[in-house]
Amino acid sequence: MAIIIGTLVLVKILLDLYMKTKSGFLLRAVGDNEQVVASIGVNKDLVKILGLVISNALAAIAGALTAQYQGFSDVGMGTGTVVMGLAAVIIGSSLFERVSFIKATTLSILGAIIYKGAIALVLKYGGVIGLTPNDLKLMTAVIVVVALCSNNGIFKFKKKKIVEGGVQGDAKSKTTIQSI
Repeated sequence: MAIIIGTLVLVKILLDLYMKTKSGFLLRAVGDNEQVVASIGVNKDLVKILGLVISNALAAIAGALTAQYQGFSDVGMGTGTVVMGLAAVIIGSSLFERVSFIKATTLSILGAIIYKGAIALVLKYGGVIGLTPNDLKLMTAVIVVVALCSNNGIFKFKKKKIVEGGVQGDAKSKTTIQSI
C-alpha cells in the first residue's frame, strides 16, 4: 500500500509540474478550445497524441500496480474504471469548486476517495436497507447523479441582486441569497 500511495504522490507532483510548462498549457488549451491552439500555429493533433500518451502511461502504471498488489490479473479487472474516473473528477470538482488553492489533480484524488468511500458504505450497510450487491450499479449511478446535481447548482445557493430605485450599481443596492 505504501508503494501505491508513494506512486500516487509522485505522479501527482509530476503532473502538476508538467501542467505549468508550455506543453502542459497547450494540452489544457486543446481540451478547452482547439481553434485557439491552431491559431497560434501549434499542431493540435500532436498535442492530442501527447495527451493520449500521458493518459495511457498512467493507465499502464495503474494496471501494473493493481496486478502487483492483488497478485493476479484478469481481463475484467478494469470494468467500471472509466465510470469511477469520471465520478471522481465530477465529485471532486463539484464539492470543492469554491476552494481555489486546490489543484485539479488533488480534486480528482479527493473525489476518488469520496466515491470509493460511498461505495464501501453502500456495500457495508446496503444489506440493512435491503440492497443486494447487484444494486451497486444503481447506487453508483445515484452517487454520480447527486454529484452532477450539486455541480449544476440544484443544491447550491444563488446570489440575487435586488436594487432599490431601479438603478443597478446604486449605493442603495443590496445582495441577498436565495435558494434555487
